[in-house]
Amino acid sequence: MRARWWKAFCAAATLPACPRHAFNATAHLDAMNRMGAPWPLTFSYSRALQAVALKAWRGQPGNVAAAQKAFHHRARMNSLAAKGQWKSELEKQAVAA
Repeated sequence: MRARWWKAFCAAATLPACPRHAFNATAHLDAMNRMGAPWPLTFSYSRALQAVALKAWRGQPGNVAAAQKAFHHRARMNSLAAKGQWKSELEKQAVAA
């Protein structure tokens, strides 16, 4: 009964993601969503998204495009994971591109 009450009360669950392990956080989010939780699960990805972009940028004006590409890629991977549609092969394709 408690789970039914909680589901009606809570629209979604948001968990913090560690910025140093963005790939693992994405994989874990995907696995949890594939299990069929009673409500949407996601992570608070702001720090993880910023971390990959900042790492690519490194304060250099010439790295802005790479930082934007890294940010977009991580946001796309997290979006897919939130729907249980992420695959690790997508990460490898991005590296090859």
